[in-house]
Amino acid sequence: MQAMEGKPAEGLPESKEVVLMLPTFTGTAEMAGISRVMGGYHIQADNVEGLKLGRSVATFSWPKYRAYFDGTAAVPK
Repeated sequence: MQAMEGKPAEGLPESKEVVLMLPTFTGTAEMAGISRVMGGYHIQADNVEGLKLGRSVATFSWPKYRAYFDGTAAVPK
């Protein structure tokens, strides 16, 4: 069961609810990275470098994907 738009998930008692507000890809990536560090899967240096790499990839690729969303992408014939 999942919470959407800040509403509690159905069937869970209020004392068991966890609602994460992650409105951006950056916020989501940062939360995931922190979770992995706290869980002992990664060290903070890896988290920092992974976030940097992710931002570099997004900076390079986002304009292409955005063109598909706004209808300006060149579609191969």
